[in-house]
Amino acid sequence: MKKGPFVFLVVCLFLNGFKVRAQQELKMFTDTFKLYSISYPSQFELIKNSPAITTIVAPLDSKDDKFRERLIIEVSRAPENVPRDSLEKLIEKKLLGMFTNGKTTLTQSYKLGGADGRKLILNGTVPNQGDIIVKHYFAIQKSILFRVTYMEELMYKMNLTLKPDVKLGDLTPCEKIIESLSIK
Repeated sequence: MKKGPFVFLVVCLFLNGFKVRAQQELKMFTDTFKLYSISYPSQFELIKNSPAITTIVAPLDSKDDKFRERLIIEVSRAPENVPRDSLEKLIEKKLLGMFTNGKTTLTQSYKLGGADGRKLILNGTVPNQGDIIVKHYFAIQKSILFRVTYMEELMYKMNLTLKPDVKLGDLTPCEKIIESLSIK
């Protein structure tokens, strides 16, 4: 029996397993008030802006990359006596203020960390940052307002699908982080 093909197969399986393990190394974060937890890839940076605001920032994809995809997680007391649709309009208006030519492309129901919520997708140009897509998720649980804002370059997801190990329809790393959110 020739050892060449067998050794090659073993090396390929080992390297593939190493690649999968490297992609699966996750860190777990629980907020100061123990209201939620979230897992994120170990190569991402977690920044604790304040007790109520946490930012998770992706590494640059290449030396030409100018924008680091990021998630901003905010926890606050939900406004009293404000209907959900009014709250959605207030959030949308604030987010559109970031753009020079922003527009809302989608609003839909969404389960955020197990709580009923909403998802807004907006896009436009952000000064000094370029064409950006903002995906904003919010939910109210036990009078607490949970907001997650995900910012990515307009072409980011399309560029990801050009990688051989990514299929069309796969979640981005930041979208996987959002899916991992667990509201207590």
